[in-house]
Amino acid sequence: MEDISKYQTFNLYHGGISPIDNPDPYHTEGSADFGLGFYCTQNFNQAIEWGKHKLKTSKNLAREEYAVSEYKFHNKKNLTFKYYDSPSAEWMETVYKGRRGLNINADVVTGPVADAGIRDLIIQIEHELEEIYYPDDFKKYLKCRKEIFEKAAEKAIPYKYKNYDQ
Repeated sequence: MEDISKYQTFNLYHGGISPIDNPDPYHTEGSADFGLGFYCTQNFNQAIEWGKHKLKTSKNLAREEYAVSEYKFHNKKNLTFKYYDSPSAEWMETVYKGRRGLNINADVVTGPVADAGIRDLIIQIEHELEEIYYPDDFKKYLKCRKEIFEKAAEKAIPYKYKNYDQ
């Protein structure tokens, strides 16, 4: 996985059950890792796997082929990027917010892919955050909060997704 913000143009791939000519960032299925957006990868083989998976789980049983759409992304100076090279407390907090439908403060977010098991971690994080209370020591509260996200990040990525990005 590479920080794409330094390039003027780069290729991205999206795997699905049909080609998408005009990506719509406002059409996300449910709450996704980085919130509302159109999800792509830098990895063509990963897009193939996503396409196969979406075809297998699709309600449209008449489809027999998956599709991989390729896009040439042109970086513009006014776009903001957020890049996570590995799971971290900050990455986990971003996923936590994204999965809860909260906005991420960046136009383009790149980072590791979490799996479906992340839902249980999100619930666990919510419970642990509810338990911390330091009304007179905000620094202690922030430290404890960071430790909760660090611990969750260590559990968030199964081996099969180690080299996947989104």
